[in-house]
Amino acid sequence: MRENNNESSSLEEIPIQTNNLTIHHPDTIGYINPEMNEQVPTINRFESIIENQLKIEIYNTARMVKFFSMIDMGFIIVQLAASIYLNNIRWVVFLFFPLCYCGYHGAKNYNKSNIIGYCVYLSIMTVLYLAIVLAYFNFFYLILFFIEIYILNFTAKLVRLMSTVT
Repeated sequence: MRENNNESSSLEEIPIQTNNLTIHHPDTIGYINPEMNEQVPTINRFESIIENQLKIEIYNTARMVKFFSMIDMGFIIVQLAASIYLNNIRWVVFLFFPLCYCGYHGAKNYNKSNIIGYCVYLSIMTVLYLAIVLAYFNFFYLILFFIEIYILNFTAKLVRLMSTVT
């Protein structure tokens, strides 16, 4: 009978305090080995949760910037082909292709300086679309202007998020 009492006393709750978290059965949870008298590591769970949320937000924003830069590269290639076929000067826009590729590469590898290069491209295109809207009063270019502003804000958000991490 006494052997049963000794075994039941070893499974009793042993409260352990760790940063406002009480662990009642450390041997069943697996955090602390009761035979080794190790210190309970201090973990600030809120900081790790915030850090994980920031990483998720950076990952999602980088995916969208990568998608936007791929679309921009596709439009530049189509515009190059059309300008060669029509034999006009619009092929000059192809000179911005490396900046779009910088946006894709920077979003893929989380390189802030490459993403800033893509922001420069977006700024140039935004100013260009605004100049076309003011000169020709074209509604299509006005829509493109607002789309470019949205993409520029989204890309600048990624740069801000990446600067908070490093």
